[in-house]
Amino acid sequence: LSDFWETLSDEMALCVFRWLSKSMLVRCARVCKRFYRLSLDETLWRRIDLSNKTLRPGVVGTVLDRGAAVVRFAKTEVAHPNSSFNQYPRLSKLQYLDLSMAVVSPQGLEEILATCQLLRKLSLENCHINDSVCGYIGQNRNLEVLNLCMCEGLTENGLVPICNNLQSLDALNVGWTEMSRGAVVYLVICLPQCLTKLNLSGCRETLLDEDVEQLCGSCPGLKELDLSDCTLLTHAAVDFIRTQLGSLEYIALSRCYHIMPSCLPLFSNLKSLLALDVFGMLKEAVLLQLKEVMPGI
Repeated sequence: LSDFWETLSDEMALCVFRWLSKSMLVRCARVCKRFYRLSLDETLWRRIDLSNKTLRPGVVGTVLDRGAAVVRFAKTEVAHPNSSFNQYPRLSKLQYLDLSMAVVSPQGLEEILATCQLLRKLSLENCHINDSVCGYIGQNRNLEVLNLCMCEGLTENGLVPICNNLQSLDALNVGWTEMSRGAVVYLVICLPQCLTKLNLSGCRETLLDEDVEQLCGSCPGLKELDLSDCTLLTHAAVDFIRTQLGSLEYIALSRCYHIMPSCLPLFSNLKSLLALDVFGMLKEAVLLQLKEVMPGI
């Protein structure tokens, strides 16, 4: 068997290694010096899925150090950062990072994101963040998709590097983040103009009609907008949306109880609109009538 491997070039051996699981690659690294060298080839570690696991200290740093570009840590318990990154301070090659529902401290997020400047998609859903984490997010100037849904700790100061630096941002989810009134006002004023998808759901006491007007002016090219559970909105918000967002394809106003059902047919003037979500607002009979009035939606 050893003679067989000696006849293979590194390129052919790597073709074989690509069929192995990541755990098997780790085992192969212990066979000999050549296997150790081959097992560290960055082409073998570009995509890594460690979801639903408990990671020992040092694992995250090792993954980043091996040149991974796409990494999933969803619902994963990440070890304390002081043990994970002391030996791995260099910048990573990460472009897609999913930490949704992960058990990781804000300090852990800081040390992970401190190595990232090339991210294009990032999800921190239901993670605890702080202003420093937001600062590190802001250094990824080519970021296109950012999911901060249900994150704790998002403040007005934390929004500054996100709004100012991420000028390529296409989709932003800050639903149910319990932002303060000041943070909401800052956000709708300073959002990147290039944004096409925005989720602001759950701003029950902090998003007003005037903020929707400002939002429409800041992001006139929005195609998807979720304002579910923004319970202070009224018919005025409907007017701003239908008259200023000419490219809108999807709008969610679920449980926005201060918006009268009689206002909803006005959305039929939006020729681009494909879907209207009003869950929890209308009785079945009224909903059927609305579908008749808006047959194309």
